[in-house]
Amino acid sequence: MRKLNAIALFTAILIIASVAVPAFAATLTAEEANHLENVNLHIYREIENAQTKADEAVAAGDYASLDAIIEKLLDKTASLVEAALDWAARLGIQAEHNFIDVVIGDRLVTVDPIHILW
Repeated sequence: MRKLNAIALFTAILIIASVAVPAFAATLTAEEANHLENVNLHIYREIENAQTKADEAVAAGDYASLDAIIEKLLDKTASLVEAALDWAARLGIQAEHNFIDVVIGDRLVTVDPIHILW
């Protein structure tokens, strides 16, 4: 019974800490949150543009262009994310990579929008 009480107490402390710790973390200003959201929106626009161009390339059977479209997307998103993560780190904002899979043409590609740690 004592062991069960200790486990219950430990679990309760973990739950409380997981709820309370973000409240003590530094909060973002509206401008900071807006900046990071704009970076993510820019990345999503780049994904949409790449999907449109890739669909056209696949329809034409131009797989060399598809490779170039994917490479350009990955380079662009990596550049945007690294700049934003550096900016966030300088301000003390905790943000991290957040890899997602998207379909570009007929291929599954992993890209990296930003995830803010609250």
